[in-house]
Amino acid sequence: MLTLLITIIILSILIIVHEGGHYLVAKLGGAVVEEFSIGFGPPIYQKKHAKEVISIRSIPFGGYVKIKGQERKEKYEEDDFNIKPYFVKASVVLAGPFFNLLLAIVLYLVLYSVVGYPDTNISHVGRVEHHSLAERIGIQVGDSFLSINNHPVKNWGDFWSKLKLGDTNTLMLSRNGSILTMRFYMTDKDTLGIEPYIPPVVEAIEKDGAAYKSGIRRYDTILMVDTLHVKMFQDMGEYIRKRPGDTIVFTVKRGIDTLKFKVIPEPIAMTEQDTFGKVGIAAYTRTVRMPLIEGVENAVIRSYEISYLTLKFLVYLIVGKASFKNLGGIITVGRLVHSSESMGTSALIKISGIINLTAALSINLFLLNLIPFPALDGFHATVFTIEAILGRPLKREIIESIQFAGFVALVILMVVITYMDLVKLWQR
Repeated sequence: MLTLLITIIILSILIIVHEGGHYLVAKLGGAVVEEFSIGFGPPIYQKKHAKEVISIRSIPFGGYVKIKGQERKEKYEEDDFNIKPYFVKASVVLAGPFFNLLLAIVLYLVLYSVVGYPDTNISHVGRVEHHSLAERIGIQVGDSFLSINNHPVKNWGDFWSKLKLGDTNTLMLSRNGSILTMRFYMTDKDTLGIEPYIPPVVEAIEKDGAAYKSGIRRYDTILMVDTLHVKMFQDMGEYIRKRPGDTIVFTVKRGIDTLKFKVIPEPIAMTEQDTFGKVGIAAYTRTVRMPLIEGVENAVIRSYEISYLTLKFLVYLIVGKASFKNLGGIITVGRLVHSSESMGTSALIKISGIINLTAALSINLFLLNLIPFPALDGFHATVFTIEAILGRPLKREIIESIQFAGFVALVILMVVITYMDLVKLWQR
């Protein structure tokens, strides 16, 4: 029930922000808004304010802003939307997606600087790759970082956030009771080649994940996965990822007992060729917060990274490198919400997971709505641009036919995605 409630709240926020973008820019552009609706179908609540109607409708998966004169017709009145300047029309239809992008940046800022995000409370080096920059400058396993460029290092995030690319870095570390200072130059093409030491202790476990179902519990110490000895938490990550659907024997220490559990990693498909295993456990983390300016910078960077990965997936989908089976609808969103709110060991970590998910979904909406597909915002912006270049409106019959075909295609796609969601849910 809690998962359903959180899912509805997330979707409502995304819809209100998206449609709010259309609404605000339409009002600023002098357009006459007739209705602001959350959802489709028959209304369950309506309130009239001046000439505007605010509606909540029975099908909550979407919304719209109805603007006077947005439908195509032979004769227009002076305040009709379709005879507004190109810049106004394009701004109104693109405002929705860009408000979703803005929402994502704000959410990441709240995550980084207000709520806090999980990070390893560790500054000890657990692994140094051979022939890496770290090995060349003399960093060794067991070193503890004290400061980087005169900034104290309290956790792994502190180190990376203050590391300078294209400049000389000054690193102070502790080794066997001695304080050492190292200076090194690092470019954006260099890989430092170090990992923190994270104890192989299960700090968080997904309650419907493969590990929990097999009997593994919080605070278990992982000793081995099959015949692989686990010295730090990261040791088993790649091993598990490469074995989706296979049976892995986990040897764990619980109190004074040594136990064995057979775990089958859940297959997570990214593309047809890229499927990885997931067991649903996480290592020790603590909540850290960034200064506001640093939070803004990292929020923008994170939004760019998620946008890039989403766009890359969409391109792979179009060219056939990714499967449509990887698409998800409302049920997938619910599963992700459940995973986020059940994985955390504290309320703050659960909240940070849900904020992270909401921001990622908002970026998905931003990019998807920019696609020039009929019935999406990108299509309307494209039509307005073509009409501005030609200096005349396109034929109403052609536009309406394309829009209708696009709407039907979207409905069919939603049905297919929901069916695939149900199949995935059944298979679990």
